[in-house]
Amino acid sequence: MVFKLIMHGNSLAYATTSLGATMMNSIFMFYYVNIFLNYYHINNAWFQTSQILFMIWNAVNDPMFAYFQDRATFSFTKTRQKAILSGALLFAISFLLPWFPWTSESESWVTGIHLIVSLFFYDAVFTFVLLAHCCLFTEMSLDHGDRLRLIHYSQVAAMFGSFSVFICEIVSDNLKNLAAFRVACVVIAVLSWLCIRYTGIKAKTKYNLAAANELIDKQSNTVTESNQYSYWRLTLQIITEKNFIAFVTINFLSEFHKTYLSNFSAIICNNLIPDSEISSFIRSCLYGAFNFGPMLLVIFGGRFVAKFGSYRVIRGNFISKIFTGLTMYFIGSKYPLVFAVFLLIDTCYTFAAFTLYNISVSDIIDRDKELYNRPHPISSMVFGTNALIVKPAISLSPMFAMSVFNSYGYDKLRNGTLKNVDERNSLMNVMFTISCLLPVVVGVVQLIAWSFYDIRNSHELIPKHVEGENDEI
Repeated sequence: MVFKLIMHGNSLAYATTSLGATMMNSIFMFYYVNIFLNYYHINNAWFQTSQILFMIWNAVNDPMFAYFQDRATFSFTKTRQKAILSGALLFAISFLLPWFPWTSESESWVTGIHLIVSLFFYDAVFTFVLLAHCCLFTEMSLDHGDRLRLIHYSQVAAMFGSFSVFICEIVSDNLKNLAAFRVACVVIAVLSWLCIRYTGIKAKTKYNLAAANELIDKQSNTVTESNQYSYWRLTLQIITEKNFIAFVTINFLSEFHKTYLSNFSAIICNNLIPDSEISSFIRSCLYGAFNFGPMLLVIFGGRFVAKFGSYRVIRGNFISKIFTGLTMYFIGSKYPLVFAVFLLIDTCYTFAAFTLYNISVSDIIDRDKELYNRPHPISSMVFGTNALIVKPAISLSPMFAMSVFNSYGYDKLRNGTLKNVDERNSLMNVMFTISCLLPVVVGVVQLIAWSFYDIRNSHELIPKHVEGENDEI
């Protein structure tokens, strides 16, 4: 069928933004905390303030951009593709902002402002582009198999994109050469910009295929019909649906856990796994595996997901967190290589399962469209409302970790003033304990919440006919 052939081309176009965004976001999330703490020596008060402000901004900008993309009639928001295209260059620029210091003074207020501006700017453009990208995922096809294909293409692209951390580690010699790190980031920003532009130019949604010429002319009417009610009425409809409540609960906790792993894995490994245990090259490979390992799981586990469904695979991740976390905790911290393997397993399965969350969101959007008889799915509204609830976890996670670590002397450790052996051992024990028990607590709550989610067999359903869908196109 011609539509299926088009879907393969669409999948490739969809995946190029995954490539570009992963290249930049892997580096951003892996390095920004480490660089601002240990290289720019940001004051702890400024760090915590930046995270609080970022938490507020992170929660507000998602529904704001969602409503803006669904309702605005500006030329650059009339389609998902134009939104991606218009944000591509700003995305690349925002990625580069943190890596060039504004002052050489230690613990300066300027560094605090630098972090706040970097977080605000990056997240705003990241949200604008990736929100449209997520909506493309839902609107390209209603078929579970097509959506799995999108994930497959996307994860292949993301796997290559995740090597950006490994490249930066090798080029910068584990951040010992910041000038080389910055050059690598500039090159990656340019490549990412080109990749994201390709999506904006080439990607098509099912609705574009059905009526490409009519979509632009009738956008304002379609938006009005699809929304039917005010923003607040729509939001109330979304947040009172039990599947949405179950999903945002597990999503919030996953985001909290993922952010902890992204921001602190390198810091924890540097402290708990001494250089005598692994070489610098092996350490770089380990940090790179934290990023490309999840993609390998998704790529090679595609048939497993198609057979058993995303619901069961996601539930398996919660069980794995509980089992591996408790096992590592009882084994103890005397086996650093075993701890490294535990972190790798925890990271890979957690991040791999997270990539399937878009299927669950899409299922919720499909259910909402059917429940309220909407002529067009309110994809941006659902994704934006989800982000409103979930995104604060991205700030709460480092705030929580830094508060606990600093109470045990981490601020002294990074300033070189932690001389007491007992205090150092206490800090190492806390790092180990949180790394083991955090996934256990998160996994237990997620397993309970996920039991209330009842869209469990969408992989077995045949999608209903959508007006305008025609195999003769």
